[in-house]
Amino acid sequence: MLDEPATGLDVAQRVAFDAMLKVLCQAGLIVLASAHDLNHSLQQDDDIYLISEGKLIDSGNAIDVMQPERLAPVFGIDFQRHRVGESDWLVLVSE
Repeated sequence: MLDEPATGLDVAQRVAFDAMLKVLCQAGLIVLASAHDLNHSLQQDDDIYLISEGKLIDSGNAIDVMQPERLAPVFGIDFQRHRVGESDWLVLVSE
């Protein structure tokens, strides 16, 4: 169980940390981590548990949960999802 494990890591450290977590998961371990970086979670996580004010709002596959219409009510911000190459990215909708 990890609480914001990537906080303070530079890009190279974050890549190495993500690779280590992937190896652990491939070995059959379960890694549970809290995070606030939505794009990192969208790219790296298999399953998402979306929690707001201590309540479970949504859960499931990262691709399914990390949808703009699911995130907007939780954060009070409008999002769009864009495909760049092989990856999806969340961006804020500017007014």
